[in-house]
Amino acid sequence: MRFHKVARAKIYATHESVYIELQIAGWHKVIDLLASKKKQVIKKEKLEKKKKRGFSISKVRALIASFKLLKCYISLDTGDMALNGILYPWFLWISSLTRKNIRINFYNENEVVLKIENNFFRVLRAYITY
Repeated sequence: MRFHKVARAKIYATHESVYIELQIAGWHKVIDLLASKKKQVIKKEKLEKKKKRGFSISKVRALIASFKLLKCYISLDTGDMALNGILYPWFLWISSLTRKNIRINFYNENEVVLKIENNFFRVLRAYITY
């Protein structure tokens, strides 16, 4: 039985007993249903060896994409007037392309303001779907 990738339950039998394997949001437990007084928990490594999956590149990319950029203001000065003159059209082009306020200034001030938000639902959706 499975509910997306969040929860899963498997029932299987061996020659000695009947087991139920529960996996809920990363938590894992194997329970012997025919154990006498105590419920015995058998480690998963003994029953079957399974390769642990790490984070894939698509999951990391989806997690980063789940963030929402609310405010972006970048104003940079390199300290070199000639370099600022060369970079000015490039930053103007990047600013118009991204529709964010990114610019070069000529008065020796550097300022970066980023306001980013995320919530649990978007992170969970990114983790489950990819």
